[in-house]
Amino acid sequence: MKILHILGIFPVAFLISCGYALVGTGKSLPKNIKTVAVPIFQNNTQRFEIEKIVTSAITQELIRRGAKVVEREESADAILKGEINFFNTYPTTVSSDARATKYGMTVVVRVELLSSKGEEIYPKSELRFTDEYDLREGADFFSVETERLRKLSEQIAKSIVSLILEGF
Repeated sequence: MKILHILGIFPVAFLISCGYALVGTGKSLPKNIKTVAVPIFQNNTQRFEIEKIVTSAITQELIRRGAKVVEREESADAILKGEINFFNTYPTTVSSDARATKYGMTVVVRVELLSSKGEEIYPKSELRFTDEYDLREGADFFSVETERLRKLSEQIAKSIVSLILEGF
């Protein structure tokens, strides 16, 4: 019986000693980075206010994960810079009366994390995100698109913040 208890403890001890961690739970930056500024991302698309929606989602995710976010770049130890380089919505399903009932959405974001001195902390990376959503009959296309963009921005934020925080 004691052997079974010892054998049951061994895998747990092994996992702990190997540095096992769940993806998406990292909360640390290099020790010298205490504050991060997130200036509004550059919008290289025609989509109105996409830069505000994405930047806000990323800022909220950083805060949720324990990072101290400051408004001014001058008072930050690191700056998370970004660009939205592509946005598109397109019909994916069409009804028998030739009306689009389901749409796809693609957003391409480029981000990098720099020290206050301009040194690269996290290299410039371009990331592609997609989503699909239904357009209910009588619904306002732009409102539904904006709602889905907000949801997709939450996923964009989780992905970007995880990539940055879990690199350390």
